[in-house]
Amino acid sequence: MRICITARTSIDSSTEPQKLLNTQVDPRFGRCESFVIINSESMELEVIPNTSAQTAHGAGVQAAQTIANQNVEVVITGKVGPNAYEVLSTSGIKIVTGAVGTIGQVIEQYKSGQLQEDSKHPNVLSHFGQDMKSVLPYSKTKSIENLSLEDELSALEEDKNKLADELESVKARIKELKDLAE
Repeated sequence: MRICITARTSIDSSTEPQKLLNTQVDPRFGRCESFVIINSESMELEVIPNTSAQTAHGAGVQAAQTIANQNVEVVITGKVGPNAYEVLSTSGIKIVTGAVGTIGQVIEQYKSGQLQEDSKHPNVLSHFGQDMKSVLPYSKTKSIENLSLEDELSALEEDKNKLADELESVKARIKELKDLAE
């Protein structure tokens, strides 16, 4: 089985296997620095740089497409957003979230059943891995001095709609969890 784990540092396939196993798991799927792909039978390791990590928009989707093209069966990470989740799940890839520690520790936890596919939904909102300034509403991050009244209004309406969509997603998940708890 091919397992992908998000890695915190920029590493490559020439890095010694023991050093790869001691690398920290990156909690961000779409903006992790590298992906370590492990063959769980042979323990062969392969490293793929996340070329979408610095992308302004769509990092999660691009990262998920990269991983889907690697014939991976399981992704283990800390958190995964809704867009990456959609691409991974529709590609038939199992998603395991909540991973913390080194790659070696996480592999052992997964193999022993301590980490299981528990992610039936994304566990963060869109843009989780970005610098927080970049996810503030338009008027907070971009100069509005040169915008016309119509352009500023349009930008703020767009922000309002995005936030409303995210809020509805959160409300739906809260309801679902409360229903399960009853």
